[in-house]
Amino acid sequence: MLRLLLGLAAWLPAGWLLAAASTPARIPAGGQMVEPPPALGPLIDVLLPLDQSPSGTDLGVDEYLWSRALRREEHGRLVWLLCAWLDREAVSAGADDFSSADEAQKITLVRRASEAPPRTMPSAAFRFIQDRAFERYYADPRSWPSLGYAGPPQPQGFPGHAQPPGAAA
Repeated sequence: MLRLLLGLAAWLPAGWLLAAASTPARIPAGGQMVEPPPALGPLIDVLLPLDQSPSGTDLGVDEYLWSRALRREEHGRLVWLLCAWLDREAVSAGADDFSSADEAQKITLVRRASEAPPRTMPSAAFRFIQDRAFERYYADPRSWPSLGYAGPPQPQGFPGHAQPPGAAA
């Protein structure tokens, strides 16, 4: 009985997410996802803006996420669902869509998705996109300057490893 209850408890939230993910109005006609949603690039640039390092779209993070989304339908649905949600929220805030919203509105909407209650579509989709975007972005050496990271110690190694700390400098 306990296994049944635990299984049901784990299945119900997943069922709600899958039900939301299969809503036809949020997925392109016929379910074919060929072009990325217009909100994807601006979303990535809110998460990974241009500073001392290139922006997320400058490093192709949006293209990476979309190529991944095309390989796995559930990934594509999460991307489409969050982008559609951002577009709807932007319209509610007075913009034509997320892409045309001003920078402050975009940041507010992305923050709202990031702070959405756990086990809701905006929260799940945001976490999925954020995790993959950060993973891809920070794996690219062109993103390291803003971190002050010079790169991995190999192949140079640690030439001053035999000296006390501070003496190697």
